[in-house]
Amino acid sequence: MATLTSVSPSTDEILQFLSRPAQTTHDTAAVSHNASTVTAIAVTSLDGRGAVEGTSGQLGNDTDATVFNTLRALADVVFVGTGTIASEGYGPVEIPEYLEAVRQKLGRSEHVAMSTLSRSLDLDIKSDFFANAEVNPPIIFTPTEDAFNDEEARAAHKNKAKKMESAGARVVKLPDPSVKAALAWLAEHGYQDIVVEGGPTMYREAFKNGCVDELFLTLSPMWVGNGPLTFGENDPDEDSNSTTPQAFEVRDILRSDSHIFLRYSRSFTQ
Repeated sequence: MATLTSVSPSTDEILQFLSRPAQTTHDTAAVSHNASTVTAIAVTSLDGRGAVEGTSGQLGNDTDATVFNTLRALADVVFVGTGTIASEGYGPVEIPEYLEAVRQKLGRSEHVAMSTLSRSLDLDIKSDFFANAEVNPPIIFTPTEDAFNDEEARAAHKNKAKKMESAGARVVKLPDPSVKAALAWLAEHGYQDIVVEGGPTMYREAFKNGCVDELFLTLSPMWVGNGPLTFGENDPDEDSNSTTPQAFEVRDILRSDSHIFLRYSRSFTQ
């Protein structure tokens, strides 16, 4: 485990901290998403909040931005919620020149795929999320038309899907368009290094369904006082016994000023 230091970690230290692909040993009987690694990355305040004034940027520092941008630049695919896409102005992942050689050694493709889950397909095709879609189509998971009760709703959804496809997206219609089903589809289609970037609802669903293999968590030295919880609110209609606690083990720690960076791996020995 790394020794805590007050100086900002170097590029090499950050790459070592992220160490793609993850060296987690899985009990294959417990893993439902093939040989893929699903990694969540999040920042949280001291009181468990995931945003200040609607965005997460104010919780981090320069090292947090570097960790975040490096991890996603080395991934096969980034999976993110539609609310985060809108609030954070999501666009294609930019790969710095110094990471291109690292990606090649890892056997990555030229681009990092972007992916989301949208039941309504109310996405702005003029947003940055669709930028560069002609060469790097975003993957959008959505229900099949059978999920809608009336013919008008089915027709509207079908038209929205065609609109997304005309903007360059790959629309994947699933009978059960859940976070778990979307992550399983990505794994089955060759996306082995999957990074989940939020928001709170997506984090909660991924953890609740046992999809997360590892977590990079930035602990910000801020008390926010209000706003969304990093890992989402309890569903008031949810059975309090429906969620099984999951244990994670700390693998590494970095420090930059008063920000603490933690790497956890899921424990399969509980």
